[in-house]
Amino acid sequence: MCLPIGFDLFKSQDDAKKIWNTFRLFLCLFMINYIISNILNLGVDNTYSGASGVNLGNLMDDAMHTNICIMAIAPLMMYFFKNKSNKFYFFLMLISMVVIFAVMKRTPIACIVLTIVCFIILWRYMSFRYGRLSNYKFRIPIKYIILGIIIIVALTFLFRDSIIQQYMARQDRFDAGLQSEGRTQELILIWEDIINNPKDKVFFLGQETFNTVGTYAGGSFGDRMIHDNFGIMLNGAGVLGLLYYIVIQFYLLFLFLRYANRVNYRNNPTSRLLYIAYITYWLMYLITSFSGSIWLALYPAMHYTISGMILRYFYDYGKGYIGPERRLA
Repeated sequence: MCLPIGFDLFKSQDDAKKIWNTFRLFLCLFMINYIISNILNLGVDNTYSGASGVNLGNLMDDAMHTNICIMAIAPLMMYFFKNKSNKFYFFLMLISMVVIFAVMKRTPIACIVLTIVCFIILWRYMSFRYGRLSNYKFRIPIKYIILGIIIIVALTFLFRDSIIQQYMARQDRFDAGLQSEGRTQELILIWEDIINNPKDKVFFLGQETFNTVGTYAGGSFGDRMIHDNFGIMLNGAGVLGLLYYIVIQFYLLFLFLRYANRVNYRNNPTSRLLYIAYITYWLMYLITSFSGSIWLALYPAMHYTISGMILRYFYDYGKGYIGPERRLA
């Protein structure tokens, strides 16, 4: 339901500013939680090695993925809402990025790399196809790039011992092949269990929706819950539910590309940044689907809300409600 809510929210520049204020508040709360968890040793110890400085307290995947959502939309928001505080939040995002790397969870790290690569490749592609935005003076000052690199290097050096400990504790997971990966094994067993089930009801509609601890694959995984969205949907909603889940994700991509095809990207920084953000969000959700993002609350809500807002922009553009110079309004 967050997708239509986001689609309806996007009516003015003030609405977009409220979203940006929410994101900035989240960055502050994330950092406060991180500091309290590590200095006062409060919350759940969710580190792999017991290393210092990498405990996220009562936050984990949900917070890390939401941080990456903020990073993906930040270039657009900082372009429109220019103020001195952006430097502070830029610094918070750099700290969050290093912390996420130090935690050594594979999916968030892959999503950070994806966000950076998508921006670089898509931005260069649009600049090549539609021309540079020299008339709009859209550029990232070189001093910010240099400062960002210095901050990342300094923080990485500060966390070096913890990063090494975390990597050593997770090395077997990073080196694991596809066959030895738990998610692959559980998905294969779930597939065999559902496909070979003699009951048509289970085959088409699944069993034990969202109750996955010890209820799938004959209980061979013990207390481990299903770790990927496709296995969750297949086990809980059967073949029909899985097909519906996959179709709806690709339909949202098709819908976006259809709307986006009507837009003139020449001298239009708004559309370029929104295009990059939507593609990044879609690919990011595809990656997180293999780590059970359907269990999370904040990240999927934010993902679909922002995706709905971006769809609204391109929908209005295609209908002729707005011109190429529109500034989120």
